[in-house]
Amino acid sequence: MKTQLASFSRMTTRLAYSLTAFALATLLWACGQDSASTPTPTQNTITAAQYQQMRASFNGLEGDWSLTTYQNDPLPASLQNKAWLRFTKESGDTHRIGGVGFINHYGGTVRLDETKGLIVVTDDLTQTLMGSTNDAINKAEARFFSTLRKATSYELATNGQLRISLGDQSNTAADVMVFTKK
Repeated sequence: MKTQLASFSRMTTRLAYSLTAFALATLLWACGQDSASTPTPTQNTITAAQYQQMRASFNGLEGDWSLTTYQNDPLPASLQNKAWLRFTKESGDTHRIGGVGFINHYGGTVRLDETKGLIVVTDDLTQTLMGSTNDAINKAEARFFSTLRKATSYELATNGQLRISLGDQSNTAADVMVFTKK
């Protein structure tokens, strides 16, 4: 009986791993599909100088970035560096993104547009649908995805930080996500 229980336990563990691998493979496949939709940014256009600055540093985005905090409403220390973002070069002005937003895995596309700035293709952004019993984590994740979907510009700062903004970076009231390279 013990042998049968141990065998059953190993089988269910393997099944759980297989289902997880299948879900991640499905998510990665979905992230690799071309999006035919046109994004509709919610913010104003950017200046030519802002676009040129972003364009010059676009390849520098590649790699993994941890969300350290938000400029105007800092994350609690317990949530810092828990969410992360990976940029992978796809074509000239397009990167694939993916990572973990505190709980859920996600993937999608970001693009540079000469008049609209950084565009997260929201029709292409997919995520798993897990939840947490911790309200602070659920709220942090909802904010992460909401902010990411509305991103309009970014800056690779001289201190090595990646700053993703909603609106004009010079506007101190604009929400800014602050990332550090992993």
